[in-house]
Parts: sequence; C-alpha cells; structure tokens
Amino acid sequence: QPWSGRLQTPIFIFGCILIGFVFDYFFKKDLLPSLVIVFLLLASTPYLFLNSNRPLLPVWEDDSVFHDTPLERSILTGINQKLEEFPGLSKNLDSFFSLFYEGRSVLLTERRELYFLGNFEPYWSYVAACHFVRNDPSQNIGLLMDNNDWEYPLWVLLNQHASPGSRHLYHIQVEDISADLSQDLNPIPELILVTRADYQNISFLAEYEQVYTSSSIQIMKLIK
Repeated sequence: QPWSGRLQTPIFIFGCILIGFVFDYFFKKDLLPSLVIVFLLLASTPYLFLNSNRPLLPVWEDDSVFHDTPLERSILTGINQKLEEFPGLSKNLDSFFSLFYEGRSVLLTERRELYFLGNFEPYWSYVAACHFVRNDPSQNIGLLMDNNDWEYPLWVLLNQHASPGSRHLYHIQVEDISADLSQDLNPIPELILVTRADYQNISFLAEYEQVYTSSSIQIMKLIK
C-alpha cells in the first residue's frame, strides 16, 4: 500500500528513544549531541514550512493584505529577473516560493476544509450532500464507494466522527475481503451516499430516486 508512513511512525518514535539513550550514554561530555540536534532541527525546517499543500504562511495569497501590492510586485520582479539566469535553481525553488503566494495557511483555514487541501475540488459537493443528509429524517445511511474513495470527510461533515450519533452509517455492496462478513444485520438504507463511478449499473438502485447529484457524490433515497 502507498500509505506506509502511518505504519512506520511507531518505529520512528521508538527509534528516537533508542538513539537518545545511546547519545546520552556515550557522548555526555561531547559536543556531538548538540550538533546533531541543531542539524536535525535545520533538516526538518523544509518539511515544516515548505509544504505547498499545507503552507504555514502564504502571505501573498489572493485575500492577503500583501496581494498585488507594490512591495509584492517589486520583490517578485527582482527575484524572477535574477532566476532567469539560473533555470535549474528556479525549478528547485518552486516549493520555497509556494510558501509565500500559493495555497492557504493551515493556521487560518477551517478544520473541515483542511481535509480537502490535497484536492479541494469535491469540497462543496461533499458539504452540500452532507447538508442534505443532516436535514433529512433518514437514520440508516448506506455508503456505496470504491476502495479508495474519500470517505472520512463524510463522517466529519455529518458529525459522526467523534462519538456515536443518531444516524447509522455503513458500507453496502462491498467487493473487497470484507465482503465475507455477513451484511444481513444491516437494515435497508433509507439514503445512499454514492461515490462510485459505475453506480448506474447497480440493479438494486432501481428502488431509489436520485435526490442530489454532483461530479463527486450522489444521494439516492428509498422510494416508499
């Protein structure tokens, strides 16, 4: 799977304890531990400040007080003229400039929007779909999704992510190894949130009417 970072994190955390113990045991009166700490702090700076998807300080974003000011234009013009002489360097500095005039600050962005910073296109579709569900009396909500569809924001936007709520969300038409589990205990869903691209070919949806549609998510409601 491509998301191995979350599996490696515990190893890195326990590794820090081991490395700290070794340095404390063998280099108590040496300058080496301090040099290593300074080096690691400097090495971690790009990952903290130069993340183009989640920048800390996009000070020249469209809604910033610095946007399209003489200061911005003079600085950017001067930098671009200098970089024209070094095309290779210009390419390597793209991530650095993204800190100042691309993206939105994670410090000022609403938390629910942060889930979509990697791909903001489906945000408004998800918000509108979940608004419809919250205002509908249906309690049993089926999720008809592909294996890698963006599911977690649905739980967040429906206020189901932190504690049990009144609505019952569950997957239907599962096609991976979880399909071996019995689905008979789940009630017939009154609403179905659909993100699968081939949902038109699913026969049982003939019992449902489409009450919301968008490019990212559809809502089907049981015909009573």
